[in-house]
This record gives sequence, C-alpha cells and structure tokens, in this order.
Amino acid sequence: MTAEMRMDAYYYGFTFTGEETVDRVLSAVACAGKAYHHTDNWGEKTPKYEDFFRGDSPIDWIQSMADDAAAQIKQLRAELDQAVATIEDRNAELDGRLTGWTSFTKAQPAAGQKIEIEMIDNLLGLWSGGQLVNKIESMLANGIDVKWRPAKTDN
Repeated sequence: MTAEMRMDAYYYGFTFTGEETVDRVLSAVACAGKAYHHTDNWGEKTPKYEDFFRGDSPIDWIQSMADDAAAQIKQLRAELDQAVATIEDRNAELDGRLTGWTSFTKAQPAAGQKIEIEMIDNLLGLWSGGQLVNKIESMLANGIDVKWRPAKTDN
C-alpha cells in the first residue's frame, strides 16, 4: 500500500518512512500541496486523491491521518505498558523465589539434615551457571537428604 501513495506536491515531496500510518500523514500533506499552491485553500472542499483519506478538504485529510497515527501510537503504548507490567510482575515473583534460592545455595546444613526443595521453574537447574546443581550435589555427597517437591500453584 505504501508505495502506491502520492508523496509529491508541486514544490516539495516526501520519502516513504516505511511506517504506513506516518506515510499516510505525509501523503495527505503532499496531496494538499498538489491540490493547491497556497495553504489558504486547504480548507476548501476537494476531491480525494487517496481512497483512505477521510473528510472533504485537505485539512480534513491531514487531520484524520494524524488522528489515525496518534490512535495507533496510543494503542501500541498501552500494549507496551501492559507487557512491561506483566514482565515486572513476573520478575518480582521470581525475584522473591530466587532470593530464597540464593539463601539456599549459601546455606551450610549439617550432615543428616533433611532439605526440601520446591521446583519453581525448569530453568532453575541451570540457574547461576549451575550453582544450584553443584550445591545439591555437594549436599548429597555430604549425606544431606535432599527431596524435591512440586512448586505450589495458585490454581
């Protein structure tokens, strides 16, 4: 669609940005400049140069294309904000658990002591370059009974 838009007026032109919503704004400005040599005529009723323009005048075309671009940006920002919030929530949840794992890897239980480890994530076996695995192997080698239990779930 982008390559088919008019981007040249009489005395100026634009290059495609590759972002359709922005290119539509530029096309609206270019078509306004092609329709009239003077901006004071841009408010006059004018046949559309592009099917996707809305409104009766070049000012309407430019405004409606800018409104579409703004709506898309707002939607993308909202989606990004939601994604960031989800990641932050997940990181906070894991940070609390991993803090416990860090304490566990530094712990020095006595021989014969029983330890239960909650499996919270398949990646924990690889956590910190294998520190967790090394710690468990060391405990087992020192006679410490290490048992795994499934992670607690809210469901």
